[in-house]
Amino acid sequence: MPVTETNYFFKKKRTAAEIKSEILLSCFKTWYSFYLHPQNLKISNLQYLDLLAGSGNPEDISPVTVLQTVSATNENLPELNEKLKTYFYSAAKGASEKLKADLENQPFYAALNNEPVYLPASDPGVTFPESSATLVAADPFATVYALDKLEQALLSPHSDLWLLFNLNKLKAAVTSGNEEKEFSGLLGDRWKALKTRWQQETNLRKREQQSLEALENALLDRNYNCVTLRINLPEKDQLHFYLLVASKKKELYFQFREILEPYSDYQPDGVPLFQVNQRPQPVELPGFFRYLHPYCLENLVEELANSRSRFHYRTIREVYEEHVLGTPYRKLNYLQAFENLKNQGLVNLVDVHNKQVKKLNESAIVFYKLHGNK
Repeated sequence: MPVTETNYFFKKKRTAAEIKSEILLSCFKTWYSFYLHPQNLKISNLQYLDLLAGSGNPEDISPVTVLQTVSATNENLPELNEKLKTYFYSAAKGASEKLKADLENQPFYAALNNEPVYLPASDPGVTFPESSATLVAADPFATVYALDKLEQALLSPHSDLWLLFNLNKLKAAVTSGNEEKEFSGLLGDRWKALKTRWQQETNLRKREQQSLEALENALLDRNYNCVTLRINLPEKDQLHFYLLVASKKKELYFQFREILEPYSDYQPDGVPLFQVNQRPQPVELPGFFRYLHPYCLENLVEELANSRSRFHYRTIREVYEEHVLGTPYRKLNYLQAFENLKNQGLVNLVDVHNKQVKKLNESAIVFYKLHGNK
């Protein structure tokens, strides 16, 4: 099987502003499209809270592109302009004033129904009522103010997260000796456990993984589904950033996941690693791949072959959405796995009329044969 090509974007070192400008807009469009769907009529307002409006860096074009997108939808999606309020926060001195001036000079600015709010000068201008959905772009470890707003957002049932961060601030807090630091509000009981584990672990890579797992599990405790992309520096096995996107809405989570997936490196069998610029792996002995890589296509095929009681007469899409949580697999891997099982004679793939499908697709229904595994 040919190796899937990774998106070229991270082949050179990228700043946080460049990453935000590259990826955030796709997530923003997916996010508002989800909440403006008729099924979400209980959501009366939308909020975009950008806590990464940061240094006034000209590389960060996302405030402009977000607002430009809003104004451009006036004809075909006027409710976006009507319902959306935007908030921007910058910790850098003078950056908010510069951003405000830049945005007000944009030709689309007059078409905005709701003028942007610049924090913290307008604080407490942003709240998180249950009738509003909020997309929060933040570095959870950058500033106390941003962390406080993020923690407030987490209390809302309709807050979705776009988090771009490295672990320098967290690392300093863990090793500072302070028993109670501000991150305990975000990580909960996992904060003390993390400090203890760091005292026992000297390997940097393992410390990074422990920290990420603490954050992901803290969000999981709050009913979030998370997808995380580890971004290494080019040609170095060294962490540059993590990009974590999370939602309590599974449909939205799956869409976010598909946005991040093309940026990942892939294993030779086409399973994404959700890592970028991973160090090339040594040549492995034939037959050992599945033991060194628990999440591989061969193991997926075997697991699905033994899941008749769980997935009999379910669509491939339904199997994917239930099984993929906590794994790096992508939808294509499930299509490939079930095609493999069909060729082995273990399953039939049928349509809603129980007729064999001629072209494999995610709507195909998996019909396990009686002689197959339970």
